[in-house]
Amino acid sequence: PYTYKQWAKYPAELGPEVTARIPVRNNFDGRYFADTHQALPSKGYTAIFEKMLDSPKITTLLNTDYFDVKDRMKCKRLYFSGPIDAYFAHLGWDKLEYRSLNFERKVVKNTEYYQPASVVNHPQADTPFTRIVEYKHLPIQDKKSKDTILFIETSNDDGDPYYPVPNEKNKDLYKKYQGMAQKEEGVTFVGRLANYKYFNVDEAILNALQLFDEDTKGSDKIGGGLSQKDSNVGGGLKKSTKAAVGPMTADNAGGDTATDTVSRLASGNEWKGAGKE
Repeated sequence: PYTYKQWAKYPAELGPEVTARIPVRNNFDGRYFADTHQALPSKGYTAIFEKMLDSPKITTLLNTDYFDVKDRMKCKRLYFSGPIDAYFAHLGWDKLEYRSLNFERKVVKNTEYYQPASVVNHPQADTPFTRIVEYKHLPIQDKKSKDTILFIETSNDDGDPYYPVPNEKNKDLYKKYQGMAQKEEGVTFVGRLANYKYFNVDEAILNALQLFDEDTKGSDKIGGGLSQKDSNVGGGLKKSTKAAVGPMTADNAGGDTATDTVSRLASGNEWKGAGKE
């Protein structure tokens, strides 16, 4: 039931990578991921991006459609993280399929905690929503509040695109768009929507940093590196010893790649979490 609620498709109608994401345990580890080190930034993700964008060389436009301003933009290299089919909409091809989410905010009065964990999934068929998130469980929340706030998530086909739908039809269509992307000079397609691939947060960040390192290889300016056809468009992730999550330390300082730079930008933001040996 959960798969159908999430995707509006049965498992047989989806690629095997969907069910492969479900962890199978032979122990009592209750975590979704088995990574030794797992953490959340102690000041939240907002603080990281505020620090990254805090530069006189960066202009941030909110509530702005890229396609409304693209003709006024002048840059040597564009990093496009939106839906790849939207970028090539002028071709008139079929649209790729995405799933979206609806978030219902609910305040529960005079309740310390509504559920035992921050995220509780609801796989049963008689419940329309897929999960409930209670942020009070997470770091830097107001633990002293006598109330608690929930966000109830329901999957649908309308709204902002969140999840690429991996089946053969969409994969074949994406390959056509990917072929066009490889011919697009001066543009790097990055992230879940542009690569039409499900990335976790750490994978999405690693994908962006690796592409930036490749594009700027041999140059100290953006746009001085590889062309789009030479870069890794949707080609999966490579193992990297450069990726660092958390503050710079004496052990990992001294590099000069994009990965090191972003780590340094986030260095004022400690990470809280627990590792399991």
